[in-house]
Amino acid sequence: MGQHYVPQEYLRGFAEPDNPDAIWMYDKKWRKFTNPSIKSIAQESAFYSAEIERQLNDLVERPANLVLDKLRCREEINDQERVSLAIYIATMIKRVPKRRTKALAMFPAVYEKTMKEIRSVVEDWARVSQDKVLVERRMAELAKAEQTYQNEPPEEIREQIRIPWPTEQMISLVYSMSWCAFR
Repeated sequence: MGQHYVPQEYLRGFAEPDNPDAIWMYDKKWRKFTNPSIKSIAQESAFYSAEIERQLNDLVERPANLVLDKLRCREEINDQERVSLAIYIATMIKRVPKRRTKALAMFPAVYEKTMKEIRSVVEDWARVSQDKVLVERRMAELAKAEQTYQNEPPEEIREQIRIPWPTEQMISLVYSMSWCAFR
């Protein structure tokens, strides 16, 4: 078993009452419906480190599970519970494989734009700088960075893509949405 990228408690909301440990799902690869156990789906081995998995459980899932239970019982939630659920939803957006794939696919265009902006700043500085040795060194560093990372993101960027933590802006946007729960 691996780490779930869709929380098990969330998946239980789609289970049949007489079989709460399994859900019906459509397998696109095999083009058929299956009824797998919740423990076996929406998970991948080594998807997160043990520490991130623990943090997801303690900081995101447990607080939100209580809110989900309230909503399933058609109870109102307070502002703090709404915050917990907004964090949960924003984290769910960030923690799935599709988001990782999409972020990696965006890297070349973002990198090219960023390098173009940096090159423009360095060239503007080079025109007014008196230190031609430093200018040459910076231009060489820039060329090396462009070549090194044009096809493969640096480890720091890959790590940012792997982590499931949403930004405050994402949480705020989810929190500020109009919510309506149906059952």
